[in-house]
Amino acid sequence: MKTLIKILCAVLVLSSAAIFAGCGENNDLVASTVAVEETTDDSKMNISEQADISKLHAINYEGDEFAGYWQITEGEGSQFKSFVYAFDGKGKAYLIIGTTGYIENYKAETKTDDSGSSYKAVTVQLMFGINGVYKYEFSEDKSTLTLTNTKGGKTTTLKKMATFSFVPIPDPEPVVDEKLLGAWKDDNGEYYYFDKSGIMYNTMNGINFTFAKYSAKDGKVTSVFTTNKEETNTVDYSVDGDTLTYNKFKFKKIAVDELV
Repeated sequence: MKTLIKILCAVLVLSSAAIFAGCGENNDLVASTVAVEETTDDSKMNISEQADISKLHAINYEGDEFAGYWQITEGEGSQFKSFVYAFDGKGKAYLIIGTTGYIENYKAETKTDDSGSSYKAVTVQLMFGINGVYKYEFSEDKSTLTLTNTKGGKTTTLKKMATFSFVPIPDPEPVVDEKLLGAWKDDNGEYYYFDKSGIMYNTMNGINFTFAKYSAKDGKVTSVFTTNKEETNTVDYSVDGDTLTYNKFKFKKIAVDELV
């Protein structure tokens, strides 16, 4: 939930900046996907503690015609051109700012207007830029999506991105703590995952997520992530068996396949 608050604050700052600075380039948003390296040396790493990061919030490009990463190019919401909108092909939509994301559902269906005519519509509510029920139309090559808001009739044009990743590039020699590695969950549905590559993942189930690079040393985790700018956060932690105390909150060790 703390990450969601940071996203909302970043939205306000970034949307104001975008009006004066224009579209801007998205190069600072694009990072290479981290390849998670497996090991069979159980003396160094329990393989069950390693997750495939690339599968977290992954896009199923075979799922539906919306699947992919998109940016607004013109029309309603054009002040948010630097944001990335993702449809995972499985009914989840993401508003992505840097390495953080806000999660919502989306649904495409056929609706009927007051005159009895049917039309294709998608419902998606991502707070900023795309938020409502829209008639939609794809270009012939599926690279452009035009949304027409059923309330007011304003249009939004989006372009599919050729490549995108919200996973940051870790430090070449990260400082990690083997006791911290793996997945953790609290009673409120918040998850943390710490990878030996120096990448950490945090999500509040069904609300938001953040990827960051991190280091763990002397009972402190320092993480670096991006919203509209690079941010650094340092918190205290300790591990006692299968219990992680992180920033004074308790988390229990779970299998990595329970991550969402």
